[in-house]
Amino acid sequence: SSHNLTRPLDVATLDVRKKPKQMVWCGDDCIALHLVTPTPSGGSQHMVFLGGPKNDWLPYAYDTSVCLVSELDGVRILTADKSEMLHRVHPSTE
Repeated sequence: SSHNLTRPLDVATLDVRKKPKQMVWCGDDCIALHLVTPTPSGGSQHMVFLGGPKNDWLPYAYDTSVCLVSELDGVRILTADKSEMLHRVHPSTE
């Protein structure tokens, strides 16, 4: 199969005014973004946004810094004290 790398696969809109700290693939058609956002109390909140086809975004909030690791079937989210794995549920099991 041939791939045309001159046209985008999809276009997503996420109203964020800061550059992501990290962006990785999550499987073959989703991306995960790590952003740091200020809190009203002057602290920072670490947000992971998981985005997929049709511009659907799922937010995940963390109180501590995270590191995103792209996996073949999802994304691993690492913090100082835990590891989480996010992956798509196959449509046949929904």
